[in-house]
Amino acid sequence: VFCFFFLTIRLPPRSTHCISSAASDVYKRQSLKRLYLYYNNIEDRGAQAIGEMLKVNKTLKKLGMYRNKIDSEGAVAIAEALKLNKTLKKLIMGDNYACLLYTSPSPRDLSTARMPSSACKKK
Repeated sequence: VFCFFFLTIRLPPRSTHCISSAASDVYKRQSLKRLYLYYNNIEDRGAQAIGEMLKVNKTLKKLGMYRNKIDSEGAVAIAEALKLNKTLKKLIMGDNYACLLYTSPSPRDLSTARMPSSACKKK
């Protein structure tokens, strides 16, 4: 049996249906620990699909979604999914349209949250 432990995906532009498919595939790969989706033009619908995957995924520890086009709806979908996901330890959401509060080491402890102002750039 061949297992992936980390995966970097680069999708074609305007491929919302592709990110939904990729999210479904990640759910099936229960050995995947790290997923990098940098520079994929993922918008809110794609982020919502990732959020649905995060609600049920029990193995992913690191998710990189830097430099996409995720706005407030997609950011909220991911934040809601984090309420149910107990395994994700690191979420990288910098340089999207919306700023998602990121804390380290746990995204669940909002009382100690810090994010540099440079992480929230207006598009």
